[in-house]
Amino acid sequence: MYTIEPGKDKKPRTCSCCGGDINSAYGFVYKDGDAFSIYQVSWSDAHPEAGIDVALNFAKNGDFENPKKVYAIGILIKSTEHEYQFSFLNPENSSWSESNLREKMFTRDEALLHPQKSEFFRIAEYIIMNDPRVMDALG
Repeated sequence: MYTIEPGKDKKPRTCSCCGGDINSAYGFVYKDGDAFSIYQVSWSDAHPEAGIDVALNFAKNGDFENPKKVYAIGILIKSTEHEYQFSFLNPENSSWSESNLREKMFTRDEALLHPQKSEFFRIAEYIIMNDPRVMDALG
């Protein structure tokens, strides 16, 4: 049902607290062969306990060219010894709250009430399993 196309790695930024690298990347999610989502991820090897900050961008009618039709949800993914833990983020807690891809990022409460809530988590899990950069970052 889903396929992904990882995009190019972005140049690392410097962490303000420790001077380590903050890595970021992006990619594309297709559903049944059609463009479905653009994902953005960031993580720091110096702070693995912080997890991976993910933004999933979706477009009404698949129109990613028009930022007014694009919305996003933020997800934090953390790895434990036995599982991955997912939680929705409020925009102010996401490193992706400001983006030229879209006009709106849902709040945590809006994401929890969204009819596609389960699909958001399935896509995030699919990205973990199919983008080697994300899998490596989670250890």
